Amino acid sequence: LTATNATGTFNLRAFVDADNATPEQSEGDNQSTLTYTFAPGGGGSGYTGKPDFAITAITTEPAMLTPGCAFTTTVALVNYGLAAGDAGVLRMWLDHPAAATNQEAGGVELPVGALAMGGTTNIIFTGLTATNATGTFNLRAFVDADNATPELSEGNNQSVMTYTFAPGGGSGYTGKPDFAITAITTEPAMLTPGCSFTATVAVVNYGLAAGDAGVLRMWLNHPAAATNQEAGGVELPVGALELGGTTNIIFTGLTATNATGTFNLRAFVDADNATPELSEGNNQSVMTYTFAPGGGGSFDPGANSWSRPDFTVTELAFVGAAPSLAGEPFTVRVTVANRGLVAGNGGTLYLFASKADWALPGSEASADTNLTVGVLAAAGARTFDVQLPTPSARGVHHLRAYVVSPETEWSTGDNQSSIMYGLQTVQVSIEMVPGVGVVVTWNNYWGDTYTVYRKADLSGTFEPLATNIPSARPAEQNVFIDANPPAGGAALYKVGASAW
Repeated sequence: LTATNATGTFNLRAFVDADNATPEQSEGDNQSTLTYTFAPGGGGSGYTGKPDFAITAITTEPAMLTPGCAFTTTVALVNYGLAAGDAGVLRMWLDHPAAATNQEAGGVELPVGALAMGGTTNIIFTGLTATNATGTFNLRAFVDADNATPELSEGNNQSVMTYTFAPGGGSGYTGKPDFAITAITTEPAMLTPGCSFTATVAVVNYGLAAGDAGVLRMWLNHPAAATNQEAGGVELPVGALELGGTTNIIFTGLTATNATGTFNLRAFVDADNATPELSEGNNQSVMTYTFAPGGGGSFDPGANSWSRPDFTVTELAFVGAAPSLAGEPFTVRVTVANRGLVAGNGGTLYLFASKADWALPGSEASADTNLTVGVLAAAGARTFDVQLPTPSARGVHHLRAYVVSPETEWSTGDNQSSIMYGLQTVQVSIEMVPGVGVVVTWNNYWGDTYTVYRKADLSGTFEPLATNIPSARPAEQNVFIDANPPAGGAALYKVGASAW
């Protein structure tokens, strides 16, 4: 893609189901925009240092609305941005199909107030009355509705909950169950051609009401999605599932296909489509397994032996506090374990101080450091404490550990792990002013608090001089004066930042 070659404000818009090919519960949340600005003089788009307010959920109590009923609405908000900020007012309309405009009048509103970076809050509107008519209505919520605070994106400030009152009934989008399959497991876990096995299927009701989950049908090999009421396979009744209820359905006496190849064990809940659901698209799940020539089991897609090592990162944690200030190294603890059935060479452990995306073969060259894992026995493990440099950019970073073995493993999908941490970048200037003292100045951010440290010589220890100094925003800099610097020599100063 090529960014617009001009100054101004632009809106990168994405639209899912853009041809309206599929009827949905709501057509009002299919679009989102990312707004960016190019200022005169060559400035960039300013994606950093701004908040980004979004609505993550709209729920009602009661969940089943009826014409003219009294109800309460809860709107869940989050700040996805890189700074704290004032989320202004949250405005709501009982029926507003089209996107609202900034400062649009009408509806009801409540103040949100400040949200820290990553912060969440629930705003509750009470005393609402549903439209006393039949039809389809759009309950719309709009955060920072007066556009009081510049954000990373202005396109995700609205969300809508669509509901329908049919003649003689309540909203057609509430009060239905939603059955889904969350897991398929086998005993033994390692299948072999022609073996007897048991399959356990975990079923859950994610919907808004209890309901009859009908029958659970299973096929030993069914690559494509099954159709409603499709014959074949084996089946068991599931029965009623409460709202949020779960159950395990166990198929016994199964026999694995006695041949080589790749097979798809498919399970289908409410397979006869007996109960209307919020969604019919999550009723099926599949477990794929492979039998290779030479007698290999189901987790052995390429050789004649399933006795392999399997190296995985089982622990990734900071030793002490997570880093918060650029320029200071930090220490992490990493444990690599062999979860396979035989010993093997664990190869090399690569560590990245900041890598958000998945590490792929060839990305090892960009690692900040690497260590030799060496040979690990089956069920063996090795732990490393490693010092890494802190990234220079403020924001959210992903610490990533990636183990690369020369062995053929059971799985390479568990060879890496990552954790997130936030970093505040502070630039400090120091000036000795006669008659005043040492003036320490630094850039600041909304919502941060600061600590000023001092030591009298290079071999000494930094000691806190002042703590819990609030950000001076909207002023762009904080100023601290050390009116009593050490006599007869220079002092060293540093500033630490803590986000809300």
